[in-house]
Amino acid sequence: MDWYIREESGDAGPFSTNDVIARYNDGTLLPTSRVRASDSSMWQELKNSPVGSELGIKPETITSEDGKIRVLQPGNYKSVRIRWIVFQIFLVLFEFACLVSLLPLGYLFVSVLITTPYPVEFENNPQWLTILSLHTVAIFARSLVLFLPAAICFALFFQPLMNNVRCLGAKNVTMSPASVWFWYFVPGVNLFLPAKAMGQVWSGLHILAGEDEHGFLPVMLWWGGWVAQAFLLRGADFTFWRLQESSKYSVMRYDPAEFQLICGMMFFGMLALLLSTAALHAMGAKMVRLNSRLSAASQIDVFR
Repeated sequence: MDWYIREESGDAGPFSTNDVIARYNDGTLLPTSRVRASDSSMWQELKNSPVGSELGIKPETITSEDGKIRVLQPGNYKSVRIRWIVFQIFLVLFEFACLVSLLPLGYLFVSVLITTPYPVEFENNPQWLTILSLHTVAIFARSLVLFLPAAICFALFFQPLMNNVRCLGAKNVTMSPASVWFWYFVPGVNLFLPAKAMGQVWSGLHILAGEDEHGFLPVMLWWGGWVAQAFLLRGADFTFWRLQESSKYSVMRYDPAEFQLICGMMFFGMLALLLSTAALHAMGAKMVRLNSRLSAASQIDVFR
């Protein structure tokens, strides 16, 4: 088959396949040079043409589970070590903040179960309201100081991991790298698509590393805890606001049953948040180990 070559001065050719190979070997042509078969009107890059196959420069492709053909690009495999170190710092701080809130909340929760908080108990146990106030302060501190940078580090860590499993050809990975954080901003689907994206990263790394028995328990613990804490803590905030409105902001008028409900929702919500963060921490550590193993196996310098 003869080939035409697109040059700055115009189209040249026809050239035989051997002539095209010789031009590539002497540096005249690049993998991105445009060529066209003599019996075709379609121009394509040399690396994507049949000549590219003979030269061994044609990119390898796979067909993913959703039926799409994807080009494998091991050269785009990205480093995650530094990102993981930074993200891990925020995870530890977040876990510590959760624990600091959880301990007094546990005391408060047990206390209101033992002693029903009728108005006289509020007078005898002022620490209850102190704990509630500290918990409110902790929520704002955690939300304003830690959450935003932790969320940014989350995206900067997991998006390259999703990119890595796509580059190396994990067929089960059908979502884009940005999907690990993008779907959080879409109401409705943010209840399940972020978990799906994380599950694809998790399973993709295990499959590429040769660990077919990966299990989804860590992903389920992370996402289940995250969704549970969102409903429980937001519910506690709303119930507490309603309790204050109905009592005219007077502690002596608090409804005991509602106060007990608030304490329970706050305690279990914070417990769910701590478990979710711990599960995410464990998942991240395992993913970094698998990422390192894939780097060694494929001789990719991901820690440069």
